[in-house]
Amino acid sequence: MGGAAQPGGSRTHAEVLRAAAVRSLDVVTAVKDTAAEALRTRRDPALVAERRRLAARRRLAAWSLIGIILTAVCVAGLMGVTRGAAGVAEIGGLVLAAGLWVYSVVGVTTAARDLRARTAVVRNLPPPQPARRAVAGPVRPVMARLDAYSDALRSGIGTIGFGPDANDYAALRAIRDETLAAADAAEVRLRRQASELSAMLRAAESSAGAHLVSTCATLRHEIDAGVEEYGRLVVAASNATAASRQVAVAAGAGDEVQRATERLTALAAGMRELLKTDSV
Repeated sequence: MGGAAQPGGSRTHAEVLRAAAVRSLDVVTAVKDTAAEALRTRRDPALVAERRRLAARRRLAAWSLIGIILTAVCVAGLMGVTRGAAGVAEIGGLVLAAGLWVYSVVGVTTAARDLRARTAVVRNLPPPQPARRAVAGPVRPVMARLDAYSDALRSGIGTIGFGPDANDYAALRAIRDETLAAADAAEVRLRRQASELSAMLRAAESSAGAHLVSTCATLRHEIDAGVEEYGRLVVAASNATAASRQVAVAAGAGDEVQRATERLTALAAGMRELLKTDSV
């Protein structure tokens, strides 16, 4: 009987080692995904533009502060000269301060112009993509598809609304932003469900409850269906992209703008429907 128990114990030990190896691999992959997400976030065009805008605003504040200080120095020097209490050194310092004041005015003007340009870039760019949290191994393939769909949507309609006609393109930008807002809301919901499923799968490793397994399967089916529908809507976005490109070269841009607007509006409605379906 001792010989029969030993193989069973050996199999149990092997299963424990296998589970530990799977968990270790999952942790390593999660760390790698987290690092990749940090790098992706750092390179997100909207976030890069916002960081540059903040840097321009800091430069404007710094030059403004320098200008205020130099103005005070120049005023104090002029008062000393007016009272006749200034010597050669004081007059030389006043001339130097006046030269630096002129330089600071140029700096303020340049910084203000740069801030205005960078603010326009931030306003024209679409909002940043939703965060991508690390998930359990079984959920990664479907989340990788969602990543690809989200990237395709951004590259497809992210540049819609740029052009010389400010009025027409401002309308397109508004529709584009509405579409992306609906898409991002649906994507956030899917990623939250994926995080919940990941937690359930980890809990299921130490539990054999049939109810937990059934819940995992149901949630996985909902995520698969949601990502599939998201992908179909992204494919539909290609029509809006094509129409936007036609706007740039068409002689009668008004009709093309109207068509692009209608397609984007339909896409936004589809994304909102997907969000409602996910919330059921």
